[in-house]
Amino acid sequence: MLLSQLAYLHLESFAGVHLADLYDMLQGKVEDVAPAHVEETRALLLALGRSPRLGAVRIEEQRTTFDPATSCQYSATLFWLGDAYYLACRGTDGTLVGWKENLDLMYKEDTAAQEHAVGWLNQLHSGRLIVGGHSKGGNLALYAAAFCDPEVQARILAVYDHDGPGFMPSVCSRPGYSAIVRRVHKTVPEMCVFGHILVDEIPYTVIKADGNNIYQHFPFNWQVNPDGTFVLGKGLTVRSQIVREICDAIVPAMTMEERRAFVSTVYESLRSADVQRVGDIASVHTIAKALQYNRNQSKDVRDKVSRCVHLFLSVAWDSSVDVTEEYIGATLNEWRAKRQEKKARAEEKGVRRTAGKRSASTNAKLPEVSVDVTDDDTQ
Repeated sequence: MLLSQLAYLHLESFAGVHLADLYDMLQGKVEDVAPAHVEETRALLLALGRSPRLGAVRIEEQRTTFDPATSCQYSATLFWLGDAYYLACRGTDGTLVGWKENLDLMYKEDTAAQEHAVGWLNQLHSGRLIVGGHSKGGNLALYAAAFCDPEVQARILAVYDHDGPGFMPSVCSRPGYSAIVRRVHKTVPEMCVFGHILVDEIPYTVIKADGNNIYQHFPFNWQVNPDGTFVLGKGLTVRSQIVREICDAIVPAMTMEERRAFVSTVYESLRSADVQRVGDIASVHTIAKALQYNRNQSKDVRDKVSRCVHLFLSVAWDSSVDVTEEYIGATLNEWRAKRQEKKARAEEKGVRRTAGKRSASTNAKLPEVSVDVTDDDTQ
């Protein structure tokens, strides 16, 4: 996860630098490379400077492609661990193009970023390999590991997918995918959202995380033990289960054309409102301009978008009710069982106490009896 988080930094000009030296080379100006979470990143880089093991990791190269025409937001960083290479794929950044590429997964088997990820992995002709990423980076890492050249795939030791979305079902049925599945380690927070989107058929480990709802997705909120391992969570929250129910139901219910129309309309409407980054959507004026774009579309497009929205709301309601009822039912059953168990223990304790009182009372009332044994009595 640590290297996957570092992949979010702009490290193009730091090839050959060890992680222990990165903070000093920045002269404390972490904001020059960190687009977000500056103070958390500062603490991380300072900690790396004090770590003999992680500080020895070397940045080999970072490659980035950003192309609105193909909805491509791709970046990955190659690290040398001393005995293997780690290719860390960057997750979604704050750009509208990056989020559009996420939505493209609803109807595209392959995206431009995924193809870039495969291309670079295939260029690593020697050495043992580990591939990983957070969020969309986890998706890119798994895709690259699954569909790279067989010779390259044979050198992959492990794939780390941290709360990444899945794929179209047809992607998971390809031979390369099944060949890598057993080497994949997937982790998700207790309130998992992105890791439930689409299909990946990968068992996952639930990690305890700070923050509410979607904020558990951010790596700096994942809890870590003193020995560097993750703190394991008890399981997915009820809200996370609702999200999974929605994702499992809504996407298959939409035709490919409906998915394409929905994604395209949402993206173009936001572009018409001059939205470049997701944070730009907060303005009421921006939302009004985006809605006006939708009104100007043909009736066919508006109907498709309306059906998608209606389907989402309907599935969301039904899933919320079903999962909540199931959760409440399970909780009540557990509460009743514990109550019954407590009652049984109390009754058992009461029986023992009563028996003890009776025994003490009986012993107190017994008269002392003196028996004389004679020779005649023993015969």
